[in-house]
Amino acid sequence: STSFDINVGQAGNVSVMVYSLNGQLIDMIHNGSMDAGTYNMTWNGDNVSSGMYIIKASNAGITTSQKVMLVK
Repeated sequence: STSFDINVGQAGNVSVMVYSLNGQLIDMIHNGSMDAGTYNMTWNGDNVSSGMYIIKASNAGITTSQKVMLVK
């Protein structure tokens, strides 16, 4: 598993998704309402192989992404 912080700038719907490097949706970490603030989230990658993945977070029309390395 890997942990990361997400900063929600404004309350509303937040989606946090994990994608493979070729754009395939691998997992949905969160999809729903969140208040503004900083949250620590954990992605459990037990069902996928080691490798590079992209975590994308979207809120209020803003999307950010970060590459993560999953090593088992």
